[in-house]
Formats: sequence, C-alpha cells, structure tokens
Amino acid sequence: MIGINKKDLDIVQCPHCHGKLAWQGSGEDKLLDNGVLQCDNRHLWRVKEGVADLADRTNFSTKDRMLDTLFDFLAPVHDLSVEYLLPVLQYPDPDTDRSSYIDALDLNGKDLAKGTVRIIDIGTGPGANIDLIDNALPEKRKREIWAVDLNASMLKQFASAFRENEIGPIRLAGADGHKLPFGDSTFDRVLNVGGINLYHSPKQGLAEMARVAKPDTPIVVVDEGLDHEKDNNLLHHLAFKWLTMIDEIDEAPAHLLPAGCEIVDVSNISRFYYCLVYKKTNHDKLVEEMEELGYSS
Repeated sequence: MIGINKKDLDIVQCPHCHGKLAWQGSGEDKLLDNGVLQCDNRHLWRVKEGVADLADRTNFSTKDRMLDTLFDFLAPVHDLSVEYLLPVLQYPDPDTDRSSYIDALDLNGKDLAKGTVRIIDIGTGPGANIDLIDNALPEKRKREIWAVDLNASMLKQFASAFRENEIGPIRLAGADGHKLPFGDSTFDRVLNVGGINLYHSPKQGLAEMARVAKPDTPIVVVDEGLDHEKDNNLLHHLAFKWLTMIDEIDEAPAHLLPAGCEIVDVSNISRFYYCLVYKKTNHDKLVEEMEELGYSS
C-alpha cells in the first residue's frame, strides 16, 4: 500500500515557502487519494493515486531538466543494469554490497528503542532499498518509511512494484533533494544512494539531508567513487570515467559537509562506490550556514 494520510501533514511542508499544507481532495478519512495540497501562500502540489508531487521545479537548471529526461529512459532498466552490468564493469570485484550501507543506518540503535522509527530513502528510484530497510528493522518495531525521488518515471516504477506490498503504507513522493518538503529534525534515519554526485549543488543536498535528520542520527550517502586501494586496471578507469561522465563529483563529498555536522565514517563498499556516514551535531549552526549560503531552511 502506498500513500500519505492527514497525520503525515504534520511533518510535510511546502518546498517553496515552507508553509503548512492543507488537503483538498478525496480520501480524507484514510490514505489521501487524488487532489491537491495547498499552503497558505496558495502554492499547489498534486496528489495522484496516493503519490504526492512535492518537487519544486521553479529553479531547475538545464542539467536538472536533462537528467530528468535521461532518467525517464533509464527507469525501466535501472535495477537490471545495477544487477547485471555493474558487476561486469567492476570485475574481478563485482559486488556492490547493499547490506553494508544498510548496516551503516544502525537500525538496531538504542535511540530507536521506543516509538515509531521514521526513515527516508532520498533518490529511491524503483525502491531497491525498501525491503532491505524493512527487513533490517526488528520485527516488532513500528516503522514509517518515506521514499522520495525527483523523477516521475522512477516513482511510477516504484508504485508498480510496491502497490500491493505487505510492509504497510509506504509514503511515496516526488521531491528535489535540494529542497526537501519536510520540517526540521523529522527523520530518525536518512539514506541517499546513487544521487548526490549528480546534484547541481551537492553541498546543499548534504545540508538538506542534515536539516531533516534528527541530531546525532546516521545520515548515509552512497555514490560512485573509485577505490584507489584496489588494483585498478585501464578498463576499470575507463569504465569508472564512463559511469561518472555527468557527475558533479566522483568521490565521497566529506569536504562539502556543512557546519554543525561531523563525519562518522568514509569507506568504499566496492571498487566503484563509496559510503559516507555523517551526523548533525548542532542544528543552529547548520541553519545559520544554510541561510548564509542562501539555501532553503
């Protein structure tokens, strides 16, 4: 089951002005179905079949629009390429071990001992991480899983795969990682896989992830980064260059972490992928830097 309900509007906000959203449409007594979310400044955000489009596209760059079109084509084959093509490119070290970065989320952490665990998967794509997150949580732990992606085709692939899932309601929404449509310190865990290297401002994306994360909770970011400790031959270098030809960065962006955050760990989980774990330690410092840089806050 996919959708949001009226209680979810306590944490969702207008990505353009950060105002509170009100529902206008069907499904008011259960999961919201079809209609619009409107803020006090009359910004409207469409909800169709339970999926809210909360992506603010007003300041999209040419590259943003190009990538959105590219992922329209990639959406149907995304998971197949990761499963079959990537191991060939990384040979003889084929595995990109998803379990390692799920472990980095620390879903058995003592801070999650009570209440509902609220987790967000940013840049979720077709949703390859959702079952892994659900399975890693203790069986009796209440959970609230949010999945967001900027690309509409990826969201359709996700909805098709999870419409009849047994996890419980998955909150699925369109969202831009530069302007996440959530209030401050909302999530117990934050995950971003395969996206940050393509942001037109990775620094802003990292700051937004920290803004919506609760203090001292793991924020896990995974993307392409060549492991220089391995014996990489010419073919590996060429394959990696091909994979990252449109990336803004091609290494763990630890140097771009905003004020009020600190590194927990930086490692490679395969020949072509890094895993950066960081946390927010001072929310006020984070917001102050975001305001100085002109970012949403």
